[in-house]
Amino acid sequence: MRNHVSGMSVLLPMLILAGLVLPSLLDAAESGCVNCHTSEKILRSLHKPVKVVLEEGVG
Repeated sequence: MRNHVSGMSVLLPMLILAGLVLPSLLDAAESGCVNCHTSEKILRSLHKPVKVVLEEGVG
């Protein structure tokens, strides 16, 4: 009987934690967070390269 109780004391918190974490992960995937943060097109549009002007006497 002792093994059964200790197994439940480990399993129950794991199930509660999974119930709290899984919905937030699924919501992030549906809301577009993952799509936006991994989109190469969007990331390139956010980065503006610095213009380098080469003039005489430089370098």
